[in-house]
Amino acid sequence: MSDEVNGVRSMPVLGVKNVADSVAFYRDELGFSEGGLWGPEDGPPGFAILSLGTITVALQRDLKSAPREDGWIAYFYIDGIDAYHARLAERGVEIVEAPHETFYGLREISIRDLDGHMLAFGQDLQPSEKGPGL
Repeated sequence: MSDEVNGVRSMPVLGVKNVADSVAFYRDELGFSEGGLWGPEDGPPGFAILSLGTITVALQRDLKSAPREDGWIAYFYIDGIDAYHARLAERGVEIVEAPHETFYGLREISIRDLDGHMLAFGQDLQPSEKGPGL
């Protein structure tokens, strides 16, 4: 790869049945901030961008969207995983896996969102100059 190209950030785009309901869940239950909400003036919103610190996620209306059968649809690196888990549990978020340490040096949890997508949040226990999880 050329030295002229540098990855800056990524943004998973998740298909959801109802953007407004999912925005409320990500904002009120998961603690994300609403960055923008778009759609027709006379209809329901079709797209939204939210953030949690430097993490960005988009929600796109997709009535055919279905959760993956196995595994996560997105993995987010955060600090303060145990406090975050406590916050989510207090709010009644579906916890698939409680905080645990992995063989790959992270403490992580897995949850499900309103559309059944499994999301992982992990705290790097062995940070390196390469970045989280590397």
